[in-house]
Amino acid sequence: MERAPDAVATAFRTLLPPDVAVATAAVSARTEGLLPAEAAAATGMAPLRRAGFAAGRHCARRALHDLGAEPVAIPVGPARAPRFPPGFCGSITHAGGIAAAAVRRGGAPLGIDLEEAADLPDEVFDRVCAVPEAVVAPAGLGAGLWGRVVFSAKESVYKCLAPAVGRFIDFAEVRVASVTGNRIVVAPATDAPDLAPVTGIEVRFGLREGLVLTAAWR
Repeated sequence: MERAPDAVATAFRTLLPPDVAVATAAVSARTEGLLPAEAAAATGMAPLRRAGFAAGRHCARRALHDLGAEPVAIPVGPARAPRFPPGFCGSITHAGGIAAAAVRRGGAPLGIDLEEAADLPDEVFDRVCAVPEAVVAPAGLGAGLWGRVVFSAKESVYKCLAPAVGRFIDFAEVRVASVTGNRIVVAPATDAPDLAPVTGIEVRFGLREGLVLTAAWR
């Protein structure tokens, strides 16, 4: 299906705090616009992966521009996370032919994620969702689609916390504690000391243009 990037941007703005700039774009086969540091990171990528990478960087520069920043490269940092210029933090995602970036000033972290709004396969569901998490599914969302929301929410939490934690956070290390409307409260699922920052993370979710959108921030 053909999706509207502007509709996805509007949806993300309803999920994120007002100080966050959001930009979206359609992912096409075009790969122009990568700056040298970005092009080096994209070496060897398959064409579709490279197109998503390029569209995501384009969105990140637009969001930075909206915050008054000069256009700069967004190179790849540790764990393949985008490295934003000093004084800014942000997140990039792409799925279903849409790329999106969210950027804010300062050091308060955030993470966003896009996923196709399709049921999560059973074998993945069992790895992503513990039994209590499956039980808290909001009314109107089937178990499979709720699994996709939880998957996306944990991706957003990982993107939000990766710079602070400094390692990959497994799905089983974060749990959904409760859900109220479109707000998810998460908590550490283990007593690992480096997971303490999980407490206090806000996660919001929405459905738009056949996509699941999630956003996590402090």
